[in-house]
Amino acid sequence: MTASRPAPARLPLARVVVRPDLRAPDAWFWQLPAVAQLRTEGLDLAPVTVLVGENGSGRSTLVEAVARAWQRSLTAAVKHWGPLPSPDESALWAELDLQGEHRRPQGGACPRASADA
Repeated sequence: MTASRPAPARLPLARVVVRPDLRAPDAWFWQLPAVAQLRTEGLDLAPVTVLVGENGSGRSTLVEAVARAWQRSLTAAVKHWGPLPSPDESALWAELDLQGEHRRPQGGACPRASADA
């Protein structure tokens, strides 16, 4: 008996890469391991993507930047669902190019949460 394999997921966001025309090529966030790896390799996303690394490796910075970059593609009518920029938010989001197969959802998300709580 052969098990049927589910069809590959068609994700609204398939890949994150760094724009070729950097606005801040010497910014502090490029020194973070997760962000440095994104800059050289890009990030392919799956239905579930797990980022692993030590404290200070740039996981949260990267996730928050992707969420903020995603927010810029939302229509004006739904931007009120996203969080306001915080003082500790990096400008990394402006350096990202989000590549996907489908239209992005027209809603919002708050990427800041703590597992430490």
